[in-house]
Amino acid sequence: MVAPRLLSIIMLSLFCLPGSIWSQKTIAGTVKDKRGQPIFAANIFLKNNQEIGVTTELDGRLLLQVPQLRDTLVISYLGFEDAIIPLHKEILALEVKLQESTNVLTTLQIEAKRPVAQEFALVELSKLDVYTIPFSFADPLKATSILPSSTNTDESANVSLRGSSSERGIVVLNGVPIANPVRATNLDGNGFFSIFNPEIAEKVSVYASNPSLAYGNATSGMVEIETAEQVEENFTQASLGLANFGLFHGRKLGKKNHVFAYTNNQYSDVFLQVNTGSFPQLRSFRVNDAGILWNAQLKPNMNLSWYAYGLRENNALQLNLFGQQDAAESMARRHFQVAKLHWYNTAWAFTVNAAGDFIRNEFRFGNLDNRERSQRWYGSFNARYNVINNWYLQGGVTSEHTQLRLQGQVAERPFNFAAEAPTRSLNQERSNNNTELYLISRSKWFDKKFSFITGLRKNIPTSALQNSYFSRQYIVKYNFPDKHAIAATFGNYNGYFNPDLFNPEFVQVSARQGALEYEYRSKKLELNAAIFGKTETGALNQLLQLASFAEQRIQGLELLWKYHWSPRFECWLSSAYLNVENRNAEGLNFRGSNDLDYFLRLFLTYQDEQGWNASVAWVHRQGLWYTPILGISSDPASGINRPVFGDANSAQFNNYHNISLNLSKMIKTKAGSLLCYATLNNAFNFLNAQGQRLNAAFTPIGFEYLQQRSVYLGAVYKW
Repeated sequence: MVAPRLLSIIMLSLFCLPGSIWSQKTIAGTVKDKRGQPIFAANIFLKNNQEIGVTTELDGRLLLQVPQLRDTLVISYLGFEDAIIPLHKEILALEVKLQESTNVLTTLQIEAKRPVAQEFALVELSKLDVYTIPFSFADPLKATSILPSSTNTDESANVSLRGSSSERGIVVLNGVPIANPVRATNLDGNGFFSIFNPEIAEKVSVYASNPSLAYGNATSGMVEIETAEQVEENFTQASLGLANFGLFHGRKLGKKNHVFAYTNNQYSDVFLQVNTGSFPQLRSFRVNDAGILWNAQLKPNMNLSWYAYGLRENNALQLNLFGQQDAAESMARRHFQVAKLHWYNTAWAFTVNAAGDFIRNEFRFGNLDNRERSQRWYGSFNARYNVINNWYLQGGVTSEHTQLRLQGQVAERPFNFAAEAPTRSLNQERSNNNTELYLISRSKWFDKKFSFITGLRKNIPTSALQNSYFSRQYIVKYNFPDKHAIAATFGNYNGYFNPDLFNPEFVQVSARQGALEYEYRSKKLELNAAIFGKTETGALNQLLQLASFAEQRIQGLELLWKYHWSPRFECWLSSAYLNVENRNAEGLNFRGSNDLDYFLRLFLTYQDEQGWNASVAWVHRQGLWYTPILGISSDPASGINRPVFGDANSAQFNNYHNISLNLSKMIKTKAGSLLCYATLNNAFNFLNAQGQRLNAAFTPIGFEYLQQRSVYLGAVYKW
């Protein structure tokens, strides 16, 4: 009972302590060109602390929180001279007009990025990236698939980093890990959209390996989403697309309270008519969701953030599961709340996080009838103390309690999902409490060129079924004077997989991983390279994987080349190599399904001063490996037919190709601003296989394919 009591104390303390922003001063204003037109996506950052930065909104507004006013503000945009503004106490409201550059070669687009070893993050994406990256469909999680560390191979919004499955990573929203961040998840784990509204997501940070031990239950990487914090002026925003209609509103409530509220409706009618045949497994979908975000300044150094979200979703599919061709239906109802309280001064800070997440899912296919109910409670208390100028300690306690109930019926005979086939009832309840302590030390030496981070995390077993474990992390980075930097990261991590329809227990998982990373940055060129290795244990038996493993070893190499050909034209080229080897419980080694010699991406983007943005993305990789089904085996005594499998992951799909295009235009109107965008996904209609298609006798009759050519159009109007 220690852990539930501790969790109750943590959540109760949310209403007894205060707040959550990282700054003490707020700089607000607008950025325009010489004709008075607002500039969208201009980069704003501190000269001596470049990890603190934002980009301007559609109407040119900026809102930047800074720890102090003893720095210089830099405002940068393609084709314009940088604006350099020394800060002092009178500079809290700005009206900036950028001058066009007379020498375009000296113009630099600077992104507000946090160094790898400083804040753990490898790459950050802005709101503009989410809209302009092809095949992202304006989804914050799908947009991460353009990055070299993303090894997602199913075109879903699931986040897979450096060869690991999506279940091994976590998505963090305002300091709270969010389970099941993807909607419309079916049997094979695909979910087309995430639960995050692109307008509420201010910034997306990707931690490819060795994520911060301030969060638990992540044995791979991590994606952190930060929401908007303040409203400079009241606004309303409407979005309309082939498959969605949404409203978003921001409002000040006095001087110290800010509220954002949105609702979004997604529908399949027009989308599927325009894209006939592009989604052969999708019959229909209907989604309604809404959210509200409230930020309040309780005192000058105390802030509270509260976010509530609700979801109602229905999907109709057409599936082929081991030869059983039938209609499938899924339903989801969800509500969660996330709160964060922060109290700070220049020497110390205290943060309290709390969340409650309630999910009800139903899935029906053939003789399968799955009804799932889950409750998840999360709480954490965190303290940070600056020991000396270049060294701080951060520690705390986190507690996560999960309750899960599965009901319905499952197939009595393996691989027999026909509606008339025998079934057995399913009625089970499981719960798990994961309480952990952590301590992190970060220091900088030798004129802040050398950074060193150590982290420790220890669980507190609350039942005889839980093992004791220790997670640890070491990160070292050195910034050379000539724009080069090198970092080494090592660690071992622990966590749990939740039960599902085919895996009835909580399963402890772990990973050991290390990486060596290099980066170079100049005005026109950015280079990143990483070599990494990891060993993952405790994997689950996935029904559709057909090649289960107890240990997975992954070695890989990543290369990223990013070049500014001109102030308006940018090119990304990346390559990844994955060597994946599995070992099953009997000690047999076999290749992983994502054992890939190459995974190539090319991203080109062009933006002019009239508000046009055009981009193209090309993805090419080897086909995945799979376990072939060779035929049927019959048992005369029981009358049960089973498929006959070949060697594990001994066959390979054809190579994967995808070329997608995006075109957008920002238009200034008298009342506000309008952003129009269009995306053509898989423009050349490549057939990319994702699975074997079988008949009732388990004989292969073809392949199941990922989405084919599709079009998506949308517009966002803000006033």
